[in-house]
Amino acid sequence: MYFNNLKITTAILLSVIFSFCFTQDVSLSLDGESLNYESTVDIAGFQFSHNGCVSGAAGGDAAANGFTVSASGSTVLAF
Repeated sequence: MYFNNLKITTAILLSVIFSFCFTQDVSLSLDGESLNYESTVDIAGFQFSHNGCVSGAAGGDAAANGFTVSASGSTVLAF
């Protein structure tokens, strides 16, 4: 029983350490029709899927930084 408790405790401890060491570098939020982001790293491009709710994508920081942005019926892609 001691060995099983040790394994469980070790697994929980490693999970906590992993979650603190490998946090998200980019977070997204939706505000009305605007998709906002916060990033601690440089962004060289992005891609995300959607359920058909996007009819176009343009402007914002992507345009200001020279990204080519395209939107289809299920995906937005920029590089």
